[in-house]
Amino acid sequence: MVEITAKLIFAKDSHCTMYQQLRQEVNETVKRLEPKRKFLIILKAILFPSLYFFSYAAALLWGNTIYILSTCYFLIGVLLVLNFLNLIHEAMHNTLVKSKTLNSWYVNFFDLMGANSYIWKIRHIWLHHNYPNVMGWDSDFEQSKMLRAFPHGNRSKMHKYQHIYLPFIYPLFIFYWLLIRFQRFFL
Repeated sequence: MVEITAKLIFAKDSHCTMYQQLRQEVNETVKRLEPKRKFLIILKAILFPSLYFFSYAAALLWGNTIYILSTCYFLIGVLLVLNFLNLIHEAMHNTLVKSKTLNSWYVNFFDLMGANSYIWKIRHIWLHHNYPNVMGWDSDFEQSKMLRAFPHGNRSKMHKYQHIYLPFIYPLFIFYWLLIRFQRFFL
């Protein structure tokens, strides 16, 4: 990750009206699509955490063979990513459901999965929302040297195959978050 030395400031120009118009169009589209996706949101909000806890319980109860234990932990990793990308992120922004209390329960679910919702929210809002997709500033994209997310980022021979290996490695990324990423940011 590139060291942050000085605050990045964007000059205001004629694009402000374009930004406001784009934001208005996005808000209108979200309002129009919300009733159509309500059933899917409720289904995911019940199914994904249930499958996560079932996989965890199965690992504890029936994980006495390496095959069952490995399968359960693989499922836990995949379900962790699904829960985070589909539920926790939306709950952090209070957009999963209309109730702020229910949204906060889902945020607490993130803590139960082993992450720290407080730290993630600070990083996500400070560095991702303020500097989206800006190389050296958007911490959500600069996660590992195994991933090349920016066209001007360092190039390696392995990046040619990242579409193959990343889906298998990404469920294990929680360990990187917990053991390296959060400590580097806050220590």
